[in-house]
Amino acid sequence: MLKIKIEKLLILILSFSSLFSLEINPFISYIYDSDTDLYVNENQNLHRNSFGFNIYHSQNNLYLESQLSYHLFTGINERPNSFNYHPGIGYIENNPGLDSNQFNFFLASLTIEYSYEKVMFFLGFNSQTWGPGFNKIILSDKSPQFFNFGYDWNLSNNFSYTHLYGRLESQIEDSSYIEIYNSDSSRIPTLQRSINAHKINYLLSDQVTISLYEMIIYGGNRSFEPYYFLPLIPFLPIQTFLGDLDNDLIGISIELELQNNSLYTSLVIDEWTPPDTFKKEHKNWFIYQFGIDIETNLFNEKGQFIFEYLHSDNRVYRHKFAINDFYSYSYPLGFWAGPHSSQLFFFFEQRIGKYDLTIEYSDSKRGESKYGYNNNFSQRYLNGFEQKKIYKVGLSYNYNNQILLDFSYSIIDWENAGFDPLNVNINTIDVVKNNIQISINYLFKEYKL
Repeated sequence: MLKIKIEKLLILILSFSSLFSLEINPFISYIYDSDTDLYVNENQNLHRNSFGFNIYHSQNNLYLESQLSYHLFTGINERPNSFNYHPGIGYIENNPGLDSNQFNFFLASLTIEYSYEKVMFFLGFNSQTWGPGFNKIILSDKSPQFFNFGYDWNLSNNFSYTHLYGRLESQIEDSSYIEIYNSDSSRIPTLQRSINAHKINYLLSDQVTISLYEMIIYGGNRSFEPYYFLPLIPFLPIQTFLGDLDNDLIGISIELELQNNSLYTSLVIDEWTPPDTFKKEHKNWFIYQFGIDIETNLFNEKGQFIFEYLHSDNRVYRHKFAINDFYSYSYPLGFWAGPHSSQLFFFFEQRIGKYDLTIEYSDSKRGESKYGYNNNFSQRYLNGFEQKKIYKVGLSYNYNNQILLDFSYSIIDWENAGFDPLNVNINTIDVVKNNIQISINYLFKEYKL
């Protein structure tokens, strides 16, 4: 009898261990830039060190992915300039023991997914990305990770619905807590800001996918608005019912797949008055994107070519109530360049033997982020702009999926570097940078628990 109970206990322990088995992959990384485009300063070299580990679990209906890492920047003690497509950084610190030209931060991310019949529930601390292309305009990874949860519901073979809630960082001081946190002026409590979003994906055919999106930002005295958790109901009539206080954006994307090649376009509408669409003084608060992704085959190896053009009106994202701006940590949630901007982007990647060759060209421009209400019209780029052109070629080598080496050379032609879309009177400079970047990533042996 005792033997049977012990056997059952062992089976239960083994089953439990198998259910929650984890795969852990430690890593260490070093990146050197001789004159990085992350900062305005000329001849700004930068050393980036990081180490951490990735965690994975996948079994039956449960999937888990996480990363925990520490990052140290040496060369300058400032948060990087935002005028680039790289993911933004939240709060940084110059902790005791660091030099005056250093800062550090921790990075954590988590994705948990559980599938049950036709519904997949998700919970995480990550960057949700929606929409096609390299430079996404619906939801991108420009802003740092944020807490989110929701579900994907497959209603049929060609129709699915996704509903999302996320907690954002407004960086607007909450004065009601001044007396509690007044001992340290460098740390301030901030007002609540949240996002609810939903999308519909419709597979029109094997080649054509149409997606509809709606995002709404709200905050202040609300961290959760229960009305916005109702499935399938548009947010626009609800926010009107609630007093027209919130920031509602809608979007659409169309993707055409042709033999491993794709054509795609996206549109986000912040405000729109249809009768004035083609007038000089219009209310087309639009962001649009056109792109093509082509699979190449050179030297009997597969490659990729991407072309994109993006354009945003000068009045998008900002709301008449600042708490509802389409931002988190001062980074836009959609197109990384934000309002009043454009980008022409080319990217080519080709496998050549044991090496990967990349060639990139980007021409990005942005102007003043203008408050667009009360019929406040202005000529594009009238009050100044900054423009950055990047010509980049790189070569990478992957040794045994354990050591990844990258080398690249970039020419950065940056006009009016340091331009601030919210303060056009700030001093700027014209700079041409020649950047050599060397990157070394080492993946340690994986461990299973």
